[in-house]
Amino acid sequence: MDASPSRWWVLANLVVANVVVTGIAWNYLIMFVPEVTADLGLDVSSWGMLWSGIPLGVLLFSLPAGAVGDRLGVRVAFAAGLAVAAGSLLLRGVTAGPISMMASMVGFGLALALILALLPKALAQSFSASELGMANGVAQAGVGLGLGAATILAPWMARALGGWRELSVALGAASGILALAWYASIRDPLPPSTRPTGPSDAPSILEALRIPQVLGLAGCYALYMGGYLGAVGYLPTHMVSAHGLSTEAAGALMSLGPWAFVAGSVLLPTLSDRIGRRRAVYGPGMAAGGLALWAACVSTGYSALGISIAILGFGTGVVGLLFVILVETEGVGERL
Repeated sequence: MDASPSRWWVLANLVVANVVVTGIAWNYLIMFVPEVTADLGLDVSSWGMLWSGIPLGVLLFSLPAGAVGDRLGVRVAFAAGLAVAAGSLLLRGVTAGPISMMASMVGFGLALALILALLPKALAQSFSASELGMANGVAQAGVGLGLGAATILAPWMARALGGWRELSVALGAASGILALAWYASIRDPLPPSTRPTGPSDAPSILEALRIPQVLGLAGCYALYMGGYLGAVGYLPTHMVSAHGLSTEAAGALMSLGPWAFVAGSVLLPTLSDRIGRRRAVYGPGMAAGGLALWAACVSTGYSALGISIAILGFGTGVVGLLFVILVETEGVGERL
């Protein structure tokens, strides 16, 4: 499709949403694992159960979230995702025990399911094929900015606001404001003849699953997110407990990954636009990131940790290409 005149405004909105919600609001709690578990009457070993609530929510709701976006359009569905994020963060701030905390984590996963499903669709509606890699890369860079800001700023912000609960409430309020801003300023494009014109003509929730490449891309994304969440969710605590680093030092080291991810997210997908080869960029980048993730888990010195985490971030900056390849797959496109 032709590029939309409002495409840069759409991209700016997506970047800010990624910084605040998919970045900071997803990642800030890893800096408060001992405080959160103690506050909820749990031991630290129970953190993995709570942390798994977010990807569990994504797993449970991704299929219906994508179908909702195809039926209702990105304006309504993406705003709903931001609103659900706001509600789950507000609940997190007043949670009284592990059950309500788990509900808030799963609810945030529902929000992410909507946001992650609708982000490539919003970009595909706005950018031409020659800019799609760049646009997805810049949007993913917003995630990196948010993740990096979370590990550095979250301890300071929590102290300034009064604790991790107060920070949760503040992030919930920010997410709510973003939902209102998105709904007020974004419009869905007029549907061409190739798009469904009403709910009765909308695609089936299982239609895309009949395309083999979709399942392959889903597997690639599962491997990436599983490796990232499984290790990164505990690495800061490991640095503090096993290596004696301060919380601030662990946060600074962890932030090298997201900062490098910002660079990789912009440079590597843009390179794929230039050379016209998506897989040739994705494969080496993800392989380098995987090796670096393993190195970060077994390294001990500051330099080795920092270099490993930075390579992890830069290499996995290619993850945005999964969404580009998805849009460009025959039978998918912007419609699905």
